[in-house]
Amino acid sequence: MTHSPLGQNRFRQQLVQARLPADLKRIARRFNLTPSGVPADEPITAGEITNGFLDWQERTVDRP
Repeated sequence: MTHSPLGQNRFRQQLVQARLPADLKRIARRFNLTPSGVPADEPITAGEITNGFLDWQERTVDRP
């Protein structure tokens, strides 16, 4: 969503309106921007990505 024009606009508006660190945390949760715990320069194997997707898929059985 943060890559779409609508998402970028809403995200930007909320960042500008944020006054407290708690506001930034709330915005990060809303736009699913919480840190993954994996450094950006650390490679992730295709198997890890696939297993992560399959785990996510099992947890979201009520969604298409």
